[in-house]
Amino acid sequence: MEDFLLFLKVFGAIFRIFSIFHFLAILVSTLIGLLTLNTFEFIYALVFFITGAILYIGGFLLENKINIPLEKLKVKHHIVISAIALAWLIMPFISGIIYFLTGLSLIDSYFESMSAWTTTGFTMYSNLESLPYSVKFWRSFEQWIGGIGIVAFLVYLLSDNKILYHIVKFEGREELFEGTMEHSIKEIFKIYAVLTFFGASFLSFTGMDVFTSVNLSMTALATGGMIPFSFLNLTISQKIIIIVLMILGATSFLFHYKVFFQGNRRFIRVYEPLRWMILFITVVSILGYFSSGIDILDSIFHTVSAMTCTGFSYLNLLNMNESYIFGLILLMIFGGAVGSTSGAVKIDRIIILFKGIKKYIRNISRSAKEVVVETYINKEIDNEDILNAGMYFFLYVLILMISSIAFTLYTKNFLHSLFEVASAMGNVGLSLGFISNQMPLVYKLLFIFLMWGGRIEYFVVIAFLYSMFKR
Repeated sequence: MEDFLLFLKVFGAIFRIFSIFHFLAILVSTLIGLLTLNTFEFIYALVFFITGAILYIGGFLLENKINIPLEKLKVKHHIVISAIALAWLIMPFISGIIYFLTGLSLIDSYFESMSAWTTTGFTMYSNLESLPYSVKFWRSFEQWIGGIGIVAFLVYLLSDNKILYHIVKFEGREELFEGTMEHSIKEIFKIYAVLTFFGASFLSFTGMDVFTSVNLSMTALATGGMIPFSFLNLTISQKIIIIVLMILGATSFLFHYKVFFQGNRRFIRVYEPLRWMILFITVVSILGYFSSGIDILDSIFHTVSAMTCTGFSYLNLLNMNESYIFGLILLMIFGGAVGSTSGAVKIDRIIILFKGIKKYIRNISRSAKEVVVETYINKEIDNEDILNAGMYFFLYVLILMISSIAFTLYTKNFLHSLFEVASAMGNVGLSLGFISNQMPLVYKLLFIFLMWGGRIEYFVVIAFLYSMFKR
C-alpha cells in the first residue's frame, strides 16, 4: 500500500509539471489569435487552460495530500520506473484531446500525440494545411518537450532533489555534467533553448517565415520531424541548416556543454559517437546517390534524417533502390548518441559492441602476457558494458523482427514492414507510406506500443511490466 501511495505522489509531481506546458501553450494560442484575428485560436487557448488546470489540480492533490517522504525512492527504484513508464502512456492521451477536437478519432488522436511526445513524427493527419496554427504549434512543442525528455524537465522544475537523480537516471542522462543533478538539468535546458533560438534565427535569415522557422528548429533539434504543413519545400541553404540542427540534436548534451559552453575543443577529438555517425552517414549517402540516382544533398539530408532519428523527408522513399532503403533501416536501428534527443539502440551501444568483438578477437590471438584493453571516450570498456549493450541490442532486434513479421500481413512486403517498424522503434518517423489513419486498429495499437517502448527503452518497459505483474 505504501508503494502505491508513493507511486501516486511521484505521479502527481509529473502531472503538476506537465500542466506548465499546457499553460505555456495558452500564451502562444492567445498571441496567434491576436495576430491572426481568428477566434478559433482563442478556443484552443481555453482547451489548453482546461487540460492544464486538470493536470495541475490533480497533481497538486496527489503530491501534497500523501504524506510519505520521498527519501524512500532511494531504495525503491521500481516506483520511479513505473511512474515514468505510465506517464509516457497517460500524458499523450491528455495532450491528444486537442487533436480530437480537430476531427481525429480518439485512437488517432492518441496515436498523433504519442508520435509527438516520443519524437517519432508519424501523423494521422492527411491535410496539415487545414489545421489551426495553435494545433500546428502544439505538435512541434510536444516534440520539443519530448526531445529534451519529460524527466529532464521534471528534474529542472521540481524543487525536491530527493526525486531528481532516480528519475533522470532512467532517461540515460545521469552523468552528463559535473556538479549537482539540478545544475546539470539546468545546463541541458540552457543548451536546448539556445540552440533552438539560433536554429530558428538562421532559418528566418534564409527567408523562411518566423512561425515555420520556430517549428522546424524545435522539431529538428528534438529529432522529431513533425512539420506544420504536408510537404517539406526547402531551399539549399535551409536543407544545410536543418542537417546541422539534426546532427546537433543527435549529439550528446555533454558534447555541447564541453565544446560550446566550456570551450573544450579537444573533446571533439575524443568524442567517438560523432565520428561514427559521420562515417555511417557518408557511406549510406554515397549509396543513396549512386543506387537511387538522387541529388547528393537530398541523399545526405535523408540519410542524416534516418541516422539522427528525426524523420524529415520530402522524397517518395518507396521509389528508392532497396539497397538504400536497407541502409536507412540500419541507421534507424543504430540511432544517435546517448544523452541526446535521438532514439533507437544508440550509436554508443553499437560502438561498444564493435569494440567488444574486436576485444574478443584480440583475446583469442594474444600472447599470455598481453593485456587487451579497449576504450570508449577515454574510458576502459569492461565486459559488463559489452554484455549490457549486447543484451539490449538482442532484445531490440528480437522485437523488431517479430513486429515486422506481424506488420507484413498488412504491407505484403517484409522489407517495407522492417522499414516502418524500425522507424517506429527508433522514434524516427520516416515512412514508405503505410502509416496512415487508414491502418487497421490492431496495427495502430502495435505502433503506439513500439513508439512508447522505443522512447523509454525496452528494458524499462520490461521492468515496468514486471513490477506490475509481480504484485
